[in-house]
Formats: sequence, structure tokens, C-alpha cells
Amino acid sequence: MKRSISLLLIAVFILSSCSYLNRIAESVDKKLSAIGKDTRKEDEALRRKVERLLGKMDYEGALVLIKRATRDGKPEIFFGDSYVKAIEGISKKGIKYYNSEKYMSAGKTLRRAVSFMPADKKILAEIKYSSEDLELFIEDSSAHLMDRGFKEYRKGNLGYAVSVWKGILEFNPDYKDAIKAIDTATVQMKNLKKID
Repeated sequence: MKRSISLLLIAVFILSSCSYLNRIAESVDKKLSAIGKDTRKEDEALRRKVERLLGKMDYEGALVLIKRATRDGKPEIFFGDSYVKAIEGISKKGIKYYNSEKYMSAGKTLRRAVSFMPADKKILAEIKYSSEDLELFIEDSSAHLMDRGFKEYRKGNLGYAVSVWKGILEFNPDYKDAIKAIDTATVQMKNLKKID
């Protein structure tokens, strides 16, 4: 009889534990469901923010949001067409600067476009200009700016020439011709100061 009572008490304890565990599981399910709803709301809010920036043609702003979200774990494909629109928008803006002979703005804008390129191959396949295409524009912008600097250098405007070449290094930091020209002009400016 004692054994029956013990077994009965154990069964009651187990059943009450199960009931308690079920209540905990239900509570956790409700909380997870609420979190899921919050996440979906946050996702939609993020998509709307990106779309709003694209509507204002603030491609860089949209790309900053996208990159921040991908660093926080969102897959790039989550943004799909918006990512493509943003990259193409900033790329076209840079190419427009290039075609208008605004080479400094072109170089800086195109460098930003390259820095925002996605890793996802499906998205990359949808983008008109590849990183390699944009790098060609960047290199050509650098060459045009080198020429502009040399024209100023020949006129004796060494300070202005150096500022143009330093501008190249802002978007093309390893451009050896600019580094060499800056060094040469800087030495000449120091020598001229000694003469004065």
C-alpha cells in the first residue's frame, strides 16, 4: 500500500510538473511569437526606410542601412532589388560625374560604390557595372586628375597641384604617380621657401 501511495504521489508530481512545464512552454511560445511579429515589423520598417531613401535618390544612405543590416546578420538577398537599385544608382551618379569631367567627385563616388558591392552572386549578376568596370573609371579619373595637377605644376601653382594629387589618394590611395608627384612638388616647395 505504501508503495502504491508512493507511486501515486510520484505520478501526481510528474503530472503537475508536466502541467507546469506546459504552461512554461505556452508562455515561451507566446513570447517567441511576439518576438517573431516584432522582427517582421522591424524587417518591414527597414525595407521601407531603404525604399524611402531610394525614392529620394539617396543611394549611399540606402547602402549604409543595407550594409549595417548585413553586418547584423541579415542576408544580402533580403534586400534583393533594392540592393541592385542602390548600387546602380550610386554607380550611375559616379559615371555621370565622370562624363561631366568632375573627376574628383567621380573617383570618390565610384570608390564608395565599389566598397558597397555585395558578395551575393545572385545580386551581383543583376548589377550592370561590376567592380572591375568601376575600377577602370576610377583609374581613368585618377589619370585625368594627374594631368590637371601637372598643368597647375607647370604654371607654378605647386600648392594647388599637390592638393589635386592628394585628392586622388582619397579614393585611390595606392596611386603611385600621385605619391611620387606629391613628394617631388613638396621638396620643390621647401627649396623655394629656403630661397625666399
